Amino acid sequence: MDNNSWITIPDKLSKRKLRIANKATFTFIDVLNRGTYFKTLKRVIIEFLFERGYKETELLDSLLYLKEQYEIKKKQPHHLSLLGYCYEYGIGTRIDREYAVKIYLQGDENGD
Repeated sequence: MDNNSWITIPDKLSKRKLRIANKATFTFIDVLNRGTYFKTLKRVIIEFLFERGYKETELLDSLLYLKEQYEIKKKQPHHLSLLGYCYEYGIGTRIDREYAVKIYLQGDENGD
């Protein structure tokens, strides 16, 4: 599957950043193996959904449940995206992936 098929990235962003965004932001296995990316993603998801009226405690509880479910399943090989898990476990009905990448890349530039 072409990771670029579902997202539009401005031309000015480097291929390296696009690769980081696709791999580190949307591959849940990599996210959990690289704790700083998971921290950034939690910020992305919380900020995005909090702006839309979700309570922060609900988001944190959902993220904890999401991580626990991943820990249970990680013995089996799979390559589902973080957002796929978000959909499956009800963290949000819709998450704007382009917005998430934008926030992720801002964090990358700021050393997050």
